[in-house]
Amino acid sequence: MNFKLHSSDLQDFYVQAQYPISLHDTNEYIIERTFNCDASFGKGFFKEYVLGDISLGYGNLAVMEDTLLFVESDMEIVKLNFVLNGETYGSDTYSGQKYHFACNQHNIVYTHGFKGNNKWAKSDKLLIFSVLLTSSFFQKYLIEHLDFKNFQDALSKNTSTQISKYNQQVTPSMHLIIQEIMYTNRKGIYKRMFIEAKVIELLMLQLEQIVENQNTKFYTLKKNDVDRIHQVKEIISNNLASTFSLIDLAKEVGTNEFTLKKGFKEVFGTTVFGFWQHLKMQEAKKLLLNSELSISEISDEVGYKNPRHFSTAFKRHFGKSPSQLTSVR
Repeated sequence: MNFKLHSSDLQDFYVQAQYPISLHDTNEYIIERTFNCDASFGKGFFKEYVLGDISLGYGNLAVMEDTLLFVESDMEIVKLNFVLNGETYGSDTYSGQKYHFACNQHNIVYTHGFKGNNKWAKSDKLLIFSVLLTSSFFQKYLIEHLDFKNFQDALSKNTSTQISKYNQQVTPSMHLIIQEIMYTNRKGIYKRMFIEAKVIELLMLQLEQIVENQNTKFYTLKKNDVDRIHQVKEIISNNLASTFSLIDLAKEVGTNEFTLKKGFKEVFGTTVFGFWQHLKMQEAKKLLLNSELSISEISDEVGYKNPRHFSTAFKRHFGKSPSQLTSVR
């Protein structure tokens, strides 16, 4: 099976790949490939992992201008598609399907061959993540699942479609799994086992969310407001130990408290401080497991001046106290 992606000027940007890649021919547990983009419209990279029935990739690109790319594929795939930053559009001339992913949106898409175009909107940082599954692998997790009967029917008829009418929000838990996949240091069979487990976990979170939010449309915000919401996310992500009020954050990005509260919940599916707390606890867990810092020092690192308050919050979040984690170092 073949995949081609190119700009209108073939010499400017051109990618061609052959699937499936036989792992048996290489005696490898996992194949890794990187495609670099250094074109007039943008610069960056796309990295790919191939694990038999699962292929996944992520790209980080600075797109200087709205860019139309032409895509041609004869693959039958189920694609878990995530746009973490930036905005993409797609149009399939085979099926007539049109796709649009705004910042922090995801969906599950089935295609039986694709010929059309993909537009990347101008962005300082287009960050995309996708998982390609064979139809047979994916359908193991939808047996007799009535919530997805229409999607199952489309698969049986080889009709391209997407599983949810509306795109869903990428949750903090999904972000965490994606980060774990992108930055794992495991090698060989352990890396393959880790990625397979995380892909299934990611699929589970998508399906659960789609069932819960059936027929719910997201993003009533204007694009400028969505951009400001993401600026707030970056501020709190980079300042875990700092103290901000909602008013402070709203003023920092040029919006108001009401828009920030409503918009953050709409974009990320949680409150500003709920998201911030999640980041604090994940960072604390990482430090507890991978550093020699004391509980008191870690408490201070994530913005808790009182270690007892930190321990209480940590146990409420994970069901275990910090001391229980330090005991396994």
